[in-house]
Parts: sequence; C-alpha cells; structure tokens
Amino acid sequence: MRKQLENGINLTVIENSQFKTNRIVINFVAPLAGEESAERMLLANLLEISSAKYPSQQKLAEKLSELYGASFGITVSKKGNYHLISLILNGVNDKFLEHKTDSLKEIFNFIKEIIFNPNVTDGHFDEETFKRQKENLMMSIRSISDDKQSYAGLELQKLYFQNDQAIPSYGTIEAIEKITATSLFEYYKQMLATNRVDIFVIGELDEIETESIVKILPFTPRDFEMVPIFYHQDVKEVVTKVETQAVAQGKLNIAYQLPVYYREDGYYAGLIFNGIFGGSPLAKLFVNVREKASLAYYASSSLDTFRGILTVQTGIESQNKDKVIEIVQQQLDDIIAGDISDELLNKTKMTMINQYQSSLDSQMALINQSMVDQLTQTEVGTIEWIDGINAVDKSAVQAIAREVKLQAIFFLNGEIK
Repeated sequence: MRKQLENGINLTVIENSQFKTNRIVINFVAPLAGEESAERMLLANLLEISSAKYPSQQKLAEKLSELYGASFGITVSKKGNYHLISLILNGVNDKFLEHKTDSLKEIFNFIKEIIFNPNVTDGHFDEETFKRQKENLMMSIRSISDDKQSYAGLELQKLYFQNDQAIPSYGTIEAIEKITATSLFEYYKQMLATNRVDIFVIGELDEIETESIVKILPFTPRDFEMVPIFYHQDVKEVVTKVETQAVAQGKLNIAYQLPVYYREDGYYAGLIFNGIFGGSPLAKLFVNVREKASLAYYASSSLDTFRGILTVQTGIESQNKDKVIEIVQQQLDDIIAGDISDELLNKTKMTMINQYQSSLDSQMALINQSMVDQLTQTEVGTIEWIDGINAVDKSAVQAIAREVKLQAIFFLNGEIK
C-alpha cells in the first residue's frame, strides 16, 4: 500500500510475513544544497542520541530496551539531486511476543518523541550535547584522511564534479564550524516544515491499523516541488591531480562520465557492462589488472546510475601508475571491440540475478527499493527486472562501453622524493 497522508507526507506499508520484526524508515527528503549537508548530518547525530524526554544516550538506550530491544539510528545519504535524512527503527512484531502488547504504537510514540520533542532549551539545542556532537563530527571527518582509499575517492569526486555534488553527504569541516546550537534549531524547524516526508513500514502487519498508528506523528502538510532526481554533467576536459603522501600503497582512482540512468534506456546493459568491466570478481579489471598482470592489490569499478558516473578504484605500487592507466584503458577498449566471451556474459548475468534475488530476503533492501520507486516514480517487478538483465546481449554492452568518457584521474602517490 502506498498513499499520501497529507501534501508532502507519504506512507508505504509493505506486508511481508517472512520477517519476525517490523522495520520503519522515515526519510526527510530535500533538494541537494551543498552547505546544508553539514547541518543535516549534525542534526541527525543530535536527534539520534537524545530528546527532551530522553536527554542522554543512557536514557534513550533504556527506552529502547523497554521496547523489547529495538534498534534505532539516524543516517544521511545522497541520491542524485536529493539529500536524505533517514530515521531507521527495527522492532519486534507483536505476534512473536509471549504477552499481547501494542508494540507498534509504542514504537511510533517513541519516534514522535525523537522527531517532535528534541533536547532544546530557550530556542537552541542543549549546548553541552551540541558542542560534543559538533566536535565528534569534525573529528570523524578529519579521521577519513587516515583511510587512504576513502580519501582518494573523495578527492576524485572533487575533481570530477567541482560543484555541490562533490560535497559529501556529511558536509565539510568549514561548514560545520559555522553552525551554532541556535542556527541548527532554526534549520531543524525549517526541515520539519518543508522537507518531503516518506514513511515506510514493513512486516507482518495490517495496513489499515498501521496507517492509523502512523498518524500519531503530527506532520503538517507542505508544498514540496520535485526536482529531477538525476544529475547530468556536460563532458569536460580531463583533469588530473597527483598528491604525494607517506603511504605504503599508491591509490589510483579514475572517473568517467557514463550517461546511463536508473531504469532509463541502456540501464540493464549498463549494469552488465559494469559487472564485466570491474564490478564483480569475474570482471576484466580484477582478472587482467590484478590477477594476470599483478599490477594492483585491488581493482574494481562502480556505476552511479543517479549521477551518470563510472569510477575505477585501484591500489597499486606507485611506480606502476602509467602501466595501470594503460591496462585499465585496454580493458575498456577490449569490451568496445567485443572481447566478451559468452561464458563471462552469462556468468555476469547469473551473478547479478542471484544478488538481486537474495536482496528480496532483506527488509532494508525492500524498503530501499520502494524508496527509489517513489523518488523516480517508476516501478519494476522481479520478473521484469530479471527479463531486462537476460535480454542484454554483447552488442548492447559494446554500445554502453562506447559511451564511456574519461573525465578525472586522482593519484595518491606513495613515493616520497
């Protein structure tokens, strides 16, 4: 069941009897605005650890224990041109409790407390809690540079996008430093009044009863104008950046523009292309760059079909950089030339179909699929998805490969001279 409760407030109930728990996800959806990412991340952290009724993590943990050990968290993410704050709660289903309770109603009362009654005094978030979470977030962001592959990935994003898309979903140190307990509370009120709210509930439950319980949350109507979810970028001159650090292993990351978008023309062929190129253990990058040529400790690719970007990630000996760039390009050229065995094509399809079918056993995967359906205003069933994958032939993969355009190279050099 999917319905609009109010303008800008949507409910999706997924009846599924294979799970012993109910999972609830509430997404606050807003158009991507780079500087706001920091506010949204810090706000998520604050709402996750305290409220007026549960002003400490200990008090909140005690309440979750009372809710039969429910798990709870708030995260942020980006999807194309949107930024999402996601409240996620997993709780037991009444049917599996020894004594009859109304646990779903209790859970939504808890969620109401978290969202609508934050730990606020005199028009600002509790100063001590705010300062602690602000410092924790900045420390967490600073620590990312210790994970050199994550660091290289972020630097590649900066090179490729050079706009708000380059800003991580958690924001930047510079933006976080400007936030105050008062300014964040003002942003919280703005978010609560203007963001689109998408509520998802999955489990063995009754749709009508669930809708009645969800209405405990006093969301008000709002006018929310949808923006195109897909980000499109013009082809630009290739940009390269080399940075030297005292690292044992060089990081060579490459970004290509690939205009393949979710469930649009070429989508299934794009998925198969990525699987053959570098998106699976069967892929050419893994087999030829890592295994046969022994030029990389790892080599893989990933395709973002909401932003039209294909990225390659490798860990290499720094002196092999030019050789690796050459052999990565050779794998792409080979696909364009049709060097794709029937065995590789069929095994790639089989792997993707198996992964897709396995995801049907995950509550979170089912909710994520429903979320994407709602954001894109499209819906494809399991049979149609599998048929789409199976229909891809070698010529379709070649056609996708010809669309790949090199755009950015970031190299973290491990050689200190």
